[in-house]
Amino acid sequence: MKKNSNMIIVGKPRRKFGSRLIYIIFLLYQLLWGYQIGISFDLIFKVTKIMADVQISKVMVPVCMLIMLYLYISVCVRCNASWSVDETFFCYNDDSSLNLMQKLKAMAEIFKKGYFTANSHHYKYEEISYVKLYYRERISFMADLSTTQYFKIYFEDGSVLDAPFKLDGDGPKIYEAFQKMKDHGVYLEDPYDLLTLLKHNELLDLRGSKK
Repeated sequence: MKKNSNMIIVGKPRRKFGSRLIYIIFLLYQLLWGYQIGISFDLIFKVTKIMADVQISKVMVPVCMLIMLYLYISVCVRCNASWSVDETFFCYNDDSSLNLMQKLKAMAEIFKKGYFTANSHHYKYEEISYVKLYYRERISFMADLSTTQYFKIYFEDGSVLDAPFKLDGDGPKIYEAFQKMKDHGVYLEDPYDLLTLLKHNELLDLRGSKK
């Protein structure tokens, strides 16, 4: 995904320095958490006298820290998955099939640019039949009913791209991206008028109205 002046990227952090600082803080927290887990394993083995003469911490501490580091990188890459539109293509970055080295490369790109380009998929607007905007209801914490907005893409060949595209974050930017798709002839199926809510960056409350 090569950025140009006409590209609209959805999912890119607004403040790079603040985002990087948060990543570093959480990285240190995850490594500390892994260290504590490794020490806990060592303590359990000593108390239970299982391999009491072996310093388990020398093995478990680095192993637990590496596991927490891998989980941290995976979550960061998933949370920074982005999609974009320009004058020719709809593009999205799929993190589901990335191996460890690709995730490390993606993490480095996130620190540098605010988004990653690994495993990018490009589709010309002529390939897209229409885009459907919809939402799903779920029971959240404290049994509260909440809604999450998504969209999926239907192609001219009959295939469907049902990636987890959430309509959250910067509503006006998402609205602008969809408007660019409309300007290039892509039909938007929007039965719940989500575009209007995105345009004004309003929270969605459609409880009981879904048919």
